Amino acid sequence: DLLPSQGSTPATAESSSTAICWQALDDSQPDKATSLAYQGAAQCSQLARDNIDLCVSGAAITELEHRGEANDALVHMRVLARTNPRQKALMIAALRAQGRTCLMCGD
Repeated sequence: DLLPSQGSTPATAESSSTAICWQALDDSQPDKATSLAYQGAAQCSQLARDNIDLCVSGAAITELEHRGEANDALVHMRVLARTNPRQKALMIAALRAQGRTCLMCGD
């Protein structure tokens, strides 16, 4: 689910046209909310602090770039899925801007 929980709960961001929505990857608690509208990089930070592992797709990264929020949001992501080499390089640049040591293998 997308609410704070014990342990790590994964959530993925998908983009449909210009909307970004977090979708839960854990259906073990069907009575809880399973999706949440994206509300900016501060929300990503809060979800990460709540021990929710965030995954973002290439399509969602493209939308974040259009909104000018990619650098601030990407530093909170744990998994990038279906991304192109340019998007991976964007993630590396965002992490390095935060003072983190990182590298990209392949691509």
